[in-house]
Amino acid sequence: MGKLYRFFAEAGSLGVGGVIFAFVLWAIALEEHYRNQNVPAVWFLLGGCLAFCFGAFMAWSKADDRANERKPRLAFSADLEGFYLTHLQGDPARFVEVSPLVKPNGTSLRFDPVDFLGPNNKQELRFRLNIVGDVESDVRKIVLVMFEVGTGRPEPAYTVTVSFRWNKESLKESVRLLWVQGEMRFETKPFDAQ
Repeated sequence: MGKLYRFFAEAGSLGVGGVIFAFVLWAIALEEHYRNQNVPAVWFLLGGCLAFCFGAFMAWSKADDRANERKPRLAFSADLEGFYLTHLQGDPARFVEVSPLVKPNGTSLRFDPVDFLGPNNKQELRFRLNIVGDVESDVRKIVLVMFEVGTGRPEPAYTVTVSFRWNKESLKESVRLLWVQGEMRFETKPFDAQ
């Protein structure tokens, strides 16, 4: 009975009106059917189905909007001290993983997973730079090796994908990570911004 009450509460006045209108149309359709007027009964039945679907959609839409407000939003950032994940809003994120940054020559920067990232929490990521058999954890060396500082070539930008679990759902957020040589700092931009 609680779920039925919640359904009507979620649907609001338009949704409840649609469901009540559907039941009225179905009652009229039954009466028309018993009077042997099946063509009008079919139209009332179809109208009732459409009204019921409208009411159900209104209930689902409000519940979906509320669920999306609770969806976690995470931010990846970096500075000369390290790499960070920040929880910006919503429910906690679980089993958070950051994709490795890999150069064509096999050099890679890998991040350790984070089991839990709660609301308004900023967590420093543990990482390691793998240079063909050598492992480093100094951010300044990472900048030099991964972003080719001082070679005269433009510094590469990396796509960083943060994946995590929320409500049995796997979600991903992507940003572009680049090194701003003139200002000696990292910069992150939304993935679709160039």
